[in-house]
Amino acid sequence: MGRFQREDVYPYRHEPSEPAVAVERQLFDEVATTMARRLPKAVQNRRTTLRLLREIVAHDPGGLYQVLDELWRLLQRTSLSDIIRATTEVSARLDFIAALKQMVFDPKTSKTVKERSELHKILEPRDVGVRRRLRAHGQRPEF
Repeated sequence: MGRFQREDVYPYRHEPSEPAVAVERQLFDEVATTMARRLPKAVQNRRTTLRLLREIVAHDPGGLYQVLDELWRLLQRTSLSDIIRATTEVSARLDFIAALKQMVFDPKTSKTVKERSELHKILEPRDVGVRRRLRAHGQRPEF
């Protein structure tokens, strides 16, 4: 843990204030030590991975090994930055769908949104890159 602290990638800044936090930190330290050899080389990626590990230990320690196993499988096929970029894109699309759902189904909002002049413009495809990627895979964009 000393190396992680020297590199400023260790996600815990202070000593544990409660017994539960001490146990969480001990579990984190054991897992981080075990996987230290497999952590990314870049400091920022190592910092992000350790923060992710901390969140898993804090919120779902029972699912820790399943999440780590899946993460390692993904990291064998792609970089951490690509995973983060894809997650950000999916998150943005889920936010868009939630906003669209509210505009269409919320009684107050749906009365003020005009279908043809407003809703259609929102739904018009703006991502030419998506069309290009679909065509590259032999698929025809449906939007």
